[in-house]
Amino acid sequence: MKSILVAKSISFESIKIIDNLGTCQAIASSCTQESLILAPGVVIDLITIPKGSFQMGARDLMTGADAAEVHTVNIDSFKLGKYPVSQALYRHVMGTNPSFFHGDHLPVENVNWFDAKNFCNKLSTLTGLKFRLASESEWEYSARGGTSSRFYCGNIITSDLGNYMAEVSWEDGPTGLWRQSTTALGTFPPNPFGLYDMQGNVFDWCEDIYGSYSNAPSDGTPNLTANGPIERVLRGGSWYHTPIACTTTCRLKINPSYRGPDISFRIALSN
Repeated sequence: MKSILVAKSISFESIKIIDNLGTCQAIASSCTQESLILAPGVVIDLITIPKGSFQMGARDLMTGADAAEVHTVNIDSFKLGKYPVSQALYRHVMGTNPSFFHGDHLPVENVNWFDAKNFCNKLSTLTGLKFRLASESEWEYSARGGTSSRFYCGNIITSDLGNYMAEVSWEDGPTGLWRQSTTALGTFPPNPFGLYDMQGNVFDWCEDIYGSYSNAPSDGTPNLTANGPIERVLRGGSWYHTPIACTTTCRLKINPSYRGPDISFRIALSN
């Protein structure tokens, strides 16, 4: 029997950095959240991502030459996990917890791409809903939240707005606290779409095979074309990486069998 998602409108404040000192401005926003309770304390929260078009990629080489080919992508509305998958949710579905840092409200980590896919398949069977990983273009569109800056919060980042190796500054921005571990989901403010941990804490696996943007789909579907070894895409930065990895355009290519204490995923659901 198909599970029922309960929808409600959520009001929240996102943060915009307005100067290189890290001065912040609160931006009032709203989104539609759909929730599914699997067990006491085990809830899936999904944010409805609006339909739209955006310019994917970077216009400079700051985040790597492979992200510099800017191209237009059209995204259909879909649902994306408000947070990375929590350890409580992963354990409920899979019966195990592979994480290096332990806590129900921490993101699950130390999972490879195949683990993430297996989770989506088991959760789909459990709920009757077809869960999946986001495509790389869906992920970037969602991370930007309608912005065109290097981070959703502006052109610099601070350790008040994300969990990363903040002993290293981004350009002229300030240094900050390096926490050296994952942080609880919801610790930092959400982006303009209402999503958490889209810059730092843990990387998200995407569906795509890593490849050039020259032949990438323009309709939001994953790039499944391989011209060499099949490596998958990681996005979003982590507690273990410098701020460059937290930019909205930075891409990592990783063997899909690799696991690490900074690698997680979030789930998606087509409308």
